[in-house]
Amino acid sequence: MKTLVEKVFDYIEYNSWFSTFISITDFRDFLKNIGVVFIFKCCAFAMNYVVLIWAAIKLGPVEFGKIGIVANLAVFLTLIMVFGTPNAMYLYLPRSDHYQKKCLISTTSLGNLLTIGLLGTFLLKINHWVCSYCHIAPQIWQIGILFTISNSFYIVTESFLRGQKEYYAISIFKFISTLIFFVGMVILFRFYSTIKFSDYYLVMIFSFVLFGVMVLLKKGFFFGGFSISLAKQIYSYGGINMLNSLLTALLTSTDIFFVNYFYPGRDVGVYSIYQGFVKNIFQVLFFEVFTVVFLPTIASMDKRILYQNINKYFMWLLIGVIMGIGSISTITVAFFGNKYAFNLLYITLGAVGIGFYTIFQIYNSIFSMDGHKGAGLCLIPLAVMLPFSLLLQLLFTKWYGIGGTMTAVMIIDILLVLIFRILIKRSYLSG
Repeated sequence: MKTLVEKVFDYIEYNSWFSTFISITDFRDFLKNIGVVFIFKCCAFAMNYVVLIWAAIKLGPVEFGKIGIVANLAVFLTLIMVFGTPNAMYLYLPRSDHYQKKCLISTTSLGNLLTIGLLGTFLLKINHWVCSYCHIAPQIWQIGILFTISNSFYIVTESFLRGQKEYYAISIFKFISTLIFFVGMVILFRFYSTIKFSDYYLVMIFSFVLFGVMVLLKKGFFFGGFSISLAKQIYSYGGINMLNSLLTALLTSTDIFFVNYFYPGRDVGVYSIYQGFVKNIFQVLFFEVFTVVFLPTIASMDKRILYQNINKYFMWLLIGVIMGIGSISTITVAFFGNKYAFNLLYITLGAVGIGFYTIFQIYNSIFSMDGHKGAGLCLIPLAVMLPFSLLLQLLFTKWYGIGGTMTAVMIIDILLVLIFRILIKRSYLSG
């Protein structure tokens, strides 16, 4: 007698929809890998969730807002520092033999050391200019640079494991580094009366460096040589994806800087709770769980068929994300107390925006893995929307406060999805 699980897999294998979407072998591996990542990541998420709530209460809106500013700074700076190399690892490592893998990792590691050195030096040189013209405190900028370096190290070393589908190792190492972060923050909150945003990031930087060291220890610190041809291949493809991610960040992560420019202090902290905190939840559930397994799995699939099958569930997926994010956001804000006033409008705007942002990121993830053609397609909606996005955020923030910023972000996310669907239809589905 077949078990229920075996019957389910038999159904998937012979059902025409699933068989065109993904092979039964890939599907079994996908579910197994998602399960491993999900279990460990849920534990890590629970620890981060507790720390963020505790930090919001302990630090207060003004100091907590600085955490949000550093996080968004790091989004931009990390993208430039890693220069799209993680995407190159997801695409090229699965196709390579043992020698090529060693050379890919070694070439990427050396290239990343170079970008860290050059960009880190440049960022320190422009410290005074940024702080003067962008209304960013020097300590925020300096902590942002340190966090960017550790985050780049973390992301690049993780891509070595992702590209080779070593999901168990990723999950274990992330769990350990998160546990260290959690314990460190509990000690700070419990035994120190005065805590600053910089303390939060110094503990996180230590945990990120620890993760990268564990990865390098696992890989044996080997030197697989440096290849000029491989470097061109890595940074050619990586550069397109870096531009893609940078434009995405300009569209979706500049909001807090507009808030900080017009309404520095408490409003930045409140905005970080309703918008930044919600996005952090999305980052964990989407990028840290789903795409860890999803991107390497879809690298060799037919992107047109994949899009069509996922698109059948567009509305259900959109409604599910909106309801899920809205529920989590409501429960979370309830924990923060009187320092952060409960605002149902803010929760609704954030949830709807994140819902469409999720759809956009799924489309972006699928087609960015389709070589230069797909990566180039992904740039078009971003480039088209960028000037309008910045202007809309600027005006809405100036005129209507943080509620206006959230409205602008929601409108941008909706338009991104609409433009992307039109482009996909014309480029992939016509004819």
